[in-house]
Amino acid sequence: MPEPLIDSILNLLTSVIGYAAGSNAFYVVFGVALFCAWVIARLSSSVLGSKRGLVASFFALCLPLALALLAYAAVEVYALPKLEQSWAPLYLPWAAFALAFLLTGLLLSRRIWGLGTVLTFCVLIFAALASLGGYYGSSLLTDLLGTGTGRIEERNAQIQDPI
Repeated sequence: MPEPLIDSILNLLTSVIGYAAGSNAFYVVFGVALFCAWVIARLSSSVLGSKRGLVASFFALCLPLALALLAYAAVEVYALPKLEQSWAPLYLPWAAFALAFLLTGLLLSRRIWGLGTVLTFCVLIFAALASLGGYYGSSLLTDLLGTGTGRIEERNAQIQDPI
């Protein structure tokens, strides 16, 4: 994959997650959000009648996400420099992300899970909501632990300082 596309995807993930790419907090928040989406997608697809397993649910969820990230990056790198509109940088990459996620989700995930279009859309919505919940909870916990660790280090420094 070309370097500008990778940089665009990393910039998007860094801006959405809120931590620097490569840091422990980035991986924790991203992993928890993806895991929550995966579990809810598996549970809701099995409740709605799919007989597929965990690996199929992982691919049914991650393929649309990966293709949507690629669409966002492709529009940002290749289409935006050619368009000289003031509204394009704000809306066009996100529209490409949403369109790619919905189309690939409804086409690929529907075939992988063996569900109808509406049920697949419901599973993807439930997974997205679970991902948002996992993201919020893990980022809150990461910030709380970071703040607590900083305060403990400050207290230890104050205790060790001679009066």
